[in-house]
Amino acid sequence: MKPTHSPMATLLRGPAAGYPRPERQFASTSPLDAVELQAGPRGRLIELQGSPYALGWQHGNALGAEIRSLCTQFYKTFARGLFWPVYHRWVPRRMYHLWHFIPVRLQAELWGVAQGAQVRLRDVLLINLFDDIANLIGLNWGTACSSLAVRDPQGQVRLGRNLDYHGPVGDLVRAYQTVIVRRPEPVDGLEPQATLSVCVAGQVGILTGMNSAGLCLGSMTSRSTELNWHGLGASLLYRQVLDTCTTLDSAVTAMQQGGIVQGNNVLLTTANDAACLELTARRSAVRWLGEQTYLGITNHYLAPELAATHPGLGGDAVPSWLPPSQARYQRLSTLGEQGIDPRMLAELARIMTDCPNPQDWPTGRVINSYSTLHSVLFEPHLSCIQVAISDGKTQLTPASYQPVSFSATEPATVA
Repeated sequence: MKPTHSPMATLLRGPAAGYPRPERQFASTSPLDAVELQAGPRGRLIELQGSPYALGWQHGNALGAEIRSLCTQFYKTFARGLFWPVYHRWVPRRMYHLWHFIPVRLQAELWGVAQGAQVRLRDVLLINLFDDIANLIGLNWGTACSSLAVRDPQGQVRLGRNLDYHGPVGDLVRAYQTVIVRRPEPVDGLEPQATLSVCVAGQVGILTGMNSAGLCLGSMTSRSTELNWHGLGASLLYRQVLDTCTTLDSAVTAMQQGGIVQGNNVLLTTANDAACLELTARRSAVRWLGEQTYLGITNHYLAPELAATHPGLGGDAVPSWLPPSQARYQRLSTLGEQGIDPRMLAELARIMTDCPNPQDWPTGRVINSYSTLHSVLFEPHLSCIQVAISDGKTQLTPASYQPVSFSATEPATVA
């Protein structure tokens, strides 16, 4: 679907559904064990284990205060005056429509979060589907993400990933970032992988994460006119991929066939290779690291056939978000071409915190800017990530990162 109207008109024209009544399908009949917050990067790490509903309930129970605060602040900031019906009526009905495309086990987890946190289902869906709705209606929130996969002299591949979100939404959610480890029980013949992700409290989907097989990903919104109201939200698709896939080939195929609703770029890595997948709701393009030493991506498409779907092209004016994305990609390429020395992790940290001109830090033209929510360095061969959570006030440096290790069975460790 191509949004040819204003965001408000597109929202009102979008398909809608009534409240899905998950309480009838996912009622818990047994007591659940609570989990406690642990010390992690900027103070929050939780480890969850059990059935889909139990994963959600533990999540919501442990982070209930944060989830309730996040929702309260969101409605107080954005759902005022004429916008009250937007977020209390019209957006929920579109999210209830998208609910029907979510895998049942993730529906159960979303409902568990709502029950554990004592909030409404629509509040949890807003945390998980807001970015999808924003892109489906052409709201065009600012994006400034960057990702780079590099191969060291020993052949090991690492991934650096910065998640950025410009504007008031990014300013709101950055204080609620959390590291979450999930160890799901087998369900309906599926034995999901354990996952580690950096996300917002209440988020069941994954935009930055790794599974116990060493498959890592970082996603970036890429605006496209090829959209799909009858598909799966991006972060929930990527959660599904990390739960079920163990190889790059299977992950790429799952994403191509996953029915994503919006345009995205995704950089995937394992310990020995990487793939960059560019997606619209209708088509895709893949680049592989192969024998190269680096592979990078930001928020714009590099494949010409996908780049032609960027909204706002074809006229005299260039979309305001495009030049900053191109500038970041050029900077990643320049740094990658300089070569990577054996001090691999330190070099990758330097690249992902790069901001050569301090006056550019408030803009989206640099790899590390004020809009960076977090920067993560993945070492899949060590089952370890390095996490730097940004406060939006001071520039990240290589010293900002804190290591977190995890496995399918052992408790996570934070240095």
